[in-house]
Amino acid sequence: LKGAQACLLFPSGYAANLGVLQCLGGDFRGVDLFSDALNHASIVDGTRLAARAGARVHVYRHADPAHLDELLGSSEARLKLVVTDSVFSMDGDVA
Repeated sequence: LKGAQACLLFPSGYAANLGVLQCLGGDFRGVDLFSDALNHASIVDGTRLAARAGARVHVYRHADPAHLDELLGSSEARLKLVVTDSVFSMDGDVA
């Protein structure tokens, strides 16, 4: 990290999911988060923290882009953030 102007380090993936979800929305009023139904617990916990800070959390059916599109279309939030795993640990599905 030498020569870097700024960086953010996390000790684990769990901590990264919690920290990043909190940082991305800042003041979560007017922010809608869209989370896959089978996201890892760390993502779910991050969205719960964001909800406590004012975000609205929408859970879309697992791997269902049509449902996600429907939810996104009905949102009037100033910021919309879609959160998903890349590989779902329980089923081995790929996003």
